[in-house]
Amino acid sequence: MRGPTIDTPLKGKISRHFQSLGGCKTRGAATATALKFRLAVSNGAAKVKLFDSQVRDGTASRSGRRATGRPQCFDEAVGERIETAFAAEETMTYREAGEKNHIPKSTMHRYATKQLGYRCLGVKTRPMPSEANREKRVTMGKDIVAEKGPVKNEFHQDEKWFILNARRRKRKVRKCDVAQGL
Repeated sequence: MRGPTIDTPLKGKISRHFQSLGGCKTRGAATATALKFRLAVSNGAAKVKLFDSQVRDGTASRSGRRATGRPQCFDEAVGERIETAFAAEETMTYREAGEKNHIPKSTMHRYATKQLGYRCLGVKTRPMPSEANREKRVTMGKDIVAEKGPVKNEFHQDEKWFILNARRRKRKVRKCDVAQGL
């Protein structure tokens, strides 16, 4: 008859009980621990000492443990779609890229950062005036220069007239590109 399945938490309990009885310094501590945890009589004491050394060394693993949760759906096609989305527009948010590729934003973030190596890089970008702003500025400049007076042949530019959008200015770049200075 086989004994109980020994997983890492149980190995920790066995080790703690063995140490509470005195460990290797106390005769019969390994056998008493093996009996308490219903290990085989023939090799129970040896297993207790083995588990104790594994726990103390940090080599006790959860081998044989089956994977839990849903399997990942990441594949090359999903990776190419994400790369295409960020290549088209570097300042696209994870939410926008997720909506474009029909992927939840948290999954998009995980795939982009863990699988593809993307990260957000905050850079200062100068705002560019829109076409409408440019036309207004040229018109205003022509009006100032056309008038007679002390401001003739002078051009005054006031940047506070820019109409800026509130989009995020963070770029999505790969970690290897940042290291190369791109």
